[in-house]
Amino acid sequence: MSLLFARRAIPVDFARFHEARDLPIIEFVPIVTACIVAGLLRPRMYEWEHLATRRVGLLCGMLTLATTAIAVLPVLVAATWLPERVPWEFVPANVVIITAVACALASLLGATTGAVLTLLVFLGGCLVQNLAPEAAQVVIPLGRIEAPDPHWLAAGIACLLSAAISVYTRGASRWSRSRTRNED
Repeated sequence: MSLLFARRAIPVDFARFHEARDLPIIEFVPIVTACIVAGLLRPRMYEWEHLATRRVGLLCGMLTLATTAIAVLPVLVAATWLPERVPWEFVPANVVIITAVACALASLLGATTGAVLTLLVFLGGCLVQNLAPEAAQVVIPLGRIEAPDPHWLAAGIACLLSAAISVYTRGASRWSRSRTRNED
């Protein structure tokens, strides 16, 4: 999907007095996919906890890092289809940040809650970037076409923090596991 619609963007334009925050499809599709994958991988991880070894935690952390890295691949492939004048360098950093948040929230809050909350936070961040772009540059570590600076430091911190959460919780916090048992 990222490749087919690489030259398209979704305008987020609720504040007519500011520029629209264009949401490139090559950013949106990998982020939605990453939220879904983080939710799909998470239920399997807590079943491994019954093994009660440190290696299970390390496997969960490595899976989080791999998910984050793989989420960037469609962006890099689709970027080859973009015209030279279109800034896209911020998109991989955004995808890494949101994927890391999705993996962390899936571990802490549960598969569905983490994925949906991550997607809502991302869309809310896009809305804030349109409504208050000056404040958003300071508060929200996401680049956009109008300000295409990639935030690699924030991406690295989010990725490492997400991996640490996955290692510590072995893919699911005690609270999220108890919610899953109550739903069965």
